[in-house]
This record gives sequence, C-alpha cells and structure tokens, in this order.
Amino acid sequence: MALSFAQAWGESEPPAPTPAPQPALAPAAPAATPASIGQDEVLVDPRSGEVVDLGAAPSDQLIDVVLECRRQEAMLSKWRKASEDELRRRLEREGRRVAVVGDYELKVDTGFRREWNADDLRYALDELVRRGVLAAGEIPDGLIKRTVNGTLALQVLNRLSGEPRELVEDCYRTKSTAPRLTVSPVPNLADALSEGD
Repeated sequence: MALSFAQAWGESEPPAPTPAPQPALAPAAPAATPASIGQDEVLVDPRSGEVVDLGAAPSDQLIDVVLECRRQEAMLSKWRKASEDELRRRLEREGRRVAVVGDYELKVDTGFRREWNADDLRYALDELVRRGVLAAGEIPDGLIKRTVNGTLALQVLNRLSGEPRELVEDCYRTKSTAPRLTVSPVPNLADALSEGD
C-alpha cells in the first residue's frame, strides 16, 4: 500500500533531523553546492519559504524550485517592465529626460544600433583592398558570413579616416533603439564632499 504524503514526509518521521547527521553533511556541502549560492547564502523554496538542504533535497523538489523560480522571475520581470514603461512615459509627457524623485534619479536614454548591409560592405572592403588602403590581412576572419559581425566591422571602421571611412560608413544605417529608463540612487553630497577632503 502506498504511503500518503503526510506519512512519507513528516508525521511518521521526526520533525527535524538530529544534529549528528549535519556535521557529516557540512564538509560535503561546498563541493555539492554551486558557487553561485555561496557558503553564507541558503537556498529557499519559494513556494513555502523553507530552507532547502541543497545536497540532500530530492530531485523532484529541486525541479519544482526551478520551475517556480522561472514563473516568479517572469512575473517580476513583467511588473518591473510595466513600472519602468510608466515612469518613462511620465518623463516623456513632462518633456524631460532626467528627473529626481526622492533619493533616486530617473533617466531616459535612447540608444542606437547599426544595421550593416553585407553586400555593400563586401564591395567597400574589396575596393579598399584594391586601392591599397587596407591589406587583405587587416580584414578580420568572420567579419562577413551571412550577416555582418558588427563588432568586427566597427573595428575596421575605426581604423579608417577620410573618404575610405565614408565608403564604409555608407554600408550601414543607424536605427534608434527603444528608450530605456535607468533608476539610480542620487549621491549624497555630504558623503561626496567628505571623501574629497
């Protein structure tokens, strides 16, 4: 006959492990515990708030912890994004990019990214090699595959000047990225002044 949940996990067992097994587990814990948890931190089951002995916990409990953490992370991320979007909209309605609210500075940044045209860049680089402006060995491997590696393309661009630079600059278009809100503590001026003394 199968044991009930209560029989298997508590009512027929002692309520807590005796201190004797714990010293035996303690030396093994650092080797079994991932470095991201650390020795001073504990793993807590987000469903119950109970501390979990990572090395002794059954796999199905750890799977449940993983799935619950993913669920909560998604929910918290959604709430954070909604709050950031609302704060950003408030600044935009006021026509401001920076504001101080209490002890925090809100700042809206609009970034950009480059969209490279692989065919145009291939032609431009071939032309610069033909003219002797660039040596073929100066063009990094993997710069152009099916798409352009933007980091490598920027390295080549930054080595050029004048008309050759303009030729390569014509191979990308700048696209604005979505505005991003940053929230950071306002520095305490009294602390800053005392550090400067």
